[in-house]
Amino acid sequence: MRRWDIFCKVVDNYGDVGVCWRLARQLAAEHGVVVRLFLDDMGALATIWPEFNPNLDGQMVAGVTVLHWSDASDWSNMAIADVVVEGFACGLPEPYVQAMLAQKKASGATARWANLEYLSAEAWVAGCHLLDSPQASGLTKTFFFPGFTNQTGGLLREASIMAEVPPEKYYGEQGDALKISLFGYEAMPLKQWLPCLVNAPQTTVLAVTSGKASAAMRAAWQELGYDGEQQGALTLRYLPMLTQLEFDELLQVSDVNFVRGEDSLVRAIWAERVLTWHIYPQDDGVHMDKLSAFSTVYGGFFEQSHQNDLREVFDHWQMAWNGDVRYDLAQAWAAFRTHLPLLVQGAHEVASGLRQTEDLAQQLLRWSESSR
Repeated sequence: MRRWDIFCKVVDNYGDVGVCWRLARQLAAEHGVVVRLFLDDMGALATIWPEFNPNLDGQMVAGVTVLHWSDASDWSNMAIADVVVEGFACGLPEPYVQAMLAQKKASGATARWANLEYLSAEAWVAGCHLLDSPQASGLTKTFFFPGFTNQTGGLLREASIMAEVPPEKYYGEQGDALKISLFGYEAMPLKQWLPCLVNAPQTTVLAVTSGKASAAMRAAWQELGYDGEQQGALTLRYLPMLTQLEFDELLQVSDVNFVRGEDSLVRAIWAERVLTWHIYPQDDGVHMDKLSAFSTVYGGFFEQSHQNDLREVFDHWQMAWNGDVRYDLAQAWAAFRTHLPLLVQGAHEVASGLRQTEDLAQQLLRWSESSR
C-alpha cells in the first residue's frame, strides 16, 4: 500500500487546510492510501472538523494521521513517503528534503514530489500542468495544477455528495423566500447590493457566515441605517461558525451561493446551485483576469440555446460583484436575478460537464504511479 505525505501551511483562514484536508480524506476513504497530513496550524483544522483535537501533536482522524509541523519538529526518525504533496508551494521542511535526497543517493529512487498549485481557469495552466522542476538539490518536483479541463488536474470531487438536509436548518421557516448564502471577503459591495434586496418584490433570506462576511455585513447594515435583522423584503440570519460538512450542507440547500477562495468555489459547483465568486483580491489586479477566465469557462458549459445571453449576464454580475466599475452593480444584479431559472439550469450543466473529467485525487494517483 502506497504512503502519502501532504504538507500544508495555513495562509488564508481555512482555504488551504480545507483543500488539503479534503484531499487527504478522499485518498484514505476512497483509494485506501495511507496518508499523513503535516499541518502548521492545528486549530484551523479543529475549527472545521470538530472531532480533531488541536492540543495533540499527532492523531488519526477520519482515516488520516495528522501531525503538527513546526520549527521544533523532530524529523530524525521520520520515514519518507512514496508520494509527497506540497500544498500551494508551502515549502517542505529542509530535514525532510535532505532525507529524500539521502534516499535517492542510497537507492537511486525517492518519493514522487508534487507541488499542488492554486486553482485557475486561465489558458496558461494547461501548458504548465505536470511540468517537472529540477531542484538545486538534485531532486525533482512536479507542478500539479487543478483546473476545469482534461488538460489540467481536475477538481476535488468525492465519489458521492452528501444528502441534502432540510433548508430550515440554516434558513428557518421562510416559505418561498429566495435563500442566499453569503461567504466573502471584507470588500464585498454590500452597501450597493443590500438595497436591491430590501426593495425587491420577492422576499429574501440572507444566511451570513461567521467571520469576515458577518463583520462586513454588520458594518454595511449600520452604515445604511437599517435596524434589527429585517428590512423591507430582506431578512438576515447570522450563522455560527460552520464545520466543513455543515458548510457543504448550506451550499446544497441555498438557491444562490456567494463563495470565496478555492475550496468553497468547487463545493458550490458540485452543489449545482447558482453561484457568485468573490475572488481573492491582489494588488496588481491580476485576480480579475483569473475571474474572467473562470467566467468564460463556466459559461462555456451552458446549453447553446441560451449560451450567449446567459454567459453575458453571468459574467457581468461576477465582474460587478468584484468591483469592476465598467458594470453598474444594481443593473447587473437585476439581470442576474431575472435570469435565475436559466442560471439554475446552467449550474446543472456545468456540474455535469465537469464530471466528465477525472477528479483531482484520481489524477494525482495516476501521476504518482506513472514513470517519469
